[in-house]
Parts: sequence; structure tokens; C-alpha cells
Amino acid sequence: MSQIIEFQTSRLGFDLENQIWAQVNDDNIPLQKSLQVSAGILFNKNNWKIDIEPYYKKVSGMTSQTSGYNDQTNDFSNGKGKIHGIDILINKKFNNYRTWVNYSYTKNKFKFLDLENKFFPANHDITNYLSWSHAYKLNSYEFSLGWIFRTGNPYTAVKRFYTDDEGIPRIIIDSDNINGLRLPNYSRLDASMTYSFNFSKNWKGKLGFSLLNLFNNKNILSRTYNAIPIRNSDNEIEYKLKEVNKISLGITPNFVFRVNF
Repeated sequence: MSQIIEFQTSRLGFDLENQIWAQVNDDNIPLQKSLQVSAGILFNKNNWKIDIEPYYKKVSGMTSQTSGYNDQTNDFSNGKGKIHGIDILINKKFNNYRTWVNYSYTKNKFKFLDLENKFFPANHDITNYLSWSHAYKLNSYEFSLGWIFRTGNPYTAVKRFYTDDEGIPRIIIDSDNINGLRLPNYSRLDASMTYSFNFSKNWKGKLGFSLLNLFNNKNILSRTYNAIPIRNSDNEIEYKLKEVNKISLGITPNFVFRVNF
């Protein structure tokens, strides 16, 4: 079985998120193959832990299915992918306090000859990802703080928008620059506190409270486009192009109560 990357414009945008499967054959769905090389360095001494791992991956035999894109319908296109990057973890413990930093640099690209004869960023290509976490334990209490910062997701711009002779809106995606633009950077700060206690010798409980996105950042997760009907001064319907952004949750409280026995 091969996983198919389905390109579609059902939301008048460019989407690679759908995941469908098909049986491999000798015609338009080849067997997918990959070559991956990775290495690692691990340092662990005096409550310091440093882990560094670079990697490279090459994938061939990828298959896409185009639905309503570039005037194609249900056509299969073969392609390949290239991924390279490095993961870095730094961890340090000071008595009851722990802190760790994670950083990832990744370049994840696709190339499908029938779509665009050059490599373009995959939808999930996050070039830079950085997280910094803290945890402090005081008796039965534990306090945590975590910050995440990453590059925004890539997206494809609109090349042209018009209304045809039948009055139907048409959005033409910029197929020469698939995922050529990026959303603003993503940033979030989270905090939490937990309290552990015992019901009895064999029953233990934990009560906790956390706040996600303390600064209430309006991070954009994805961007698509839509055609909005509007009546003009002559009471006729006209269509306007509207940018549709999916926004992450703002400041969000969470409660937890856990029992172990």
C-alpha cells in the first residue's frame, strides 16, 4: 500500500493535508523507497545532557492525486522528496530545578513533475523550531513554564481571481510558486502547577491547573481563500476574494485531577 498526497482546491485554497491510500502497481503508483542517514553525539555528565543528531532522508516513488488543480481531474503524478536537518537537546538539572532546550532545523521539500518541476516546501515544513521548558519541584508542588517559537507554515498565494461568463467565481492558485509564502512565526508561552497527595498507602492523587498561551497570541495556523458574494449598488451579486485564516486558541485554562492506585 502507498500513501497518496492529495492536492485539492475544495476550499478554494491549496491543501496537502488529506491522506488516502492505494495499492501499489506497475503503472501509476510505484513502490515508495527511501534512503536515510543519521548520526548522533550524546554528552551526559554532571547533570548536563547534550544530544545532537543531524539527518538526511531521500524519498522516491511518491504519488500525488490532483483533484481540480491546474484543470486536471483525478490524475496521478509521481514525485520525490528530500528532508535534511538537525535536532539539538540541552538538558540541565540543579537540585529541584530542571531546564531543557530543544531546537530543530528542518528542510522538507517535495517535487512533482506534473505540478511544478522544482522542489517546493511541504505543508508541514517547519524550518526552525525552538522550545525552552522549566520545571521546579517544591515539596508536593511542581511548577512548570514552557515557551515555543517556530517558523510559520508555508502556503500558496492566489495568482488570479475573476468571475467567468456564467457569473461563477474562479480562483487561480499560483502554481509556479507552490507554498512560496510563509505565515507569520508561531509563538506561545504556557504555565502549569500541580499538587500531589496521598489518599491512602496505595491510592495517590494529583491536582493541577495550567494556562496555555499566556500572552493570548493570535497565531495563524493555515491560510486559504474564499469567494464572498456581495450586492453592489445595482443590486447585483458580485464576488470578492476573502482571505481565510485559521487562528489558534487564545489563552486557555486547563484543569486536571488524576488518581493512581
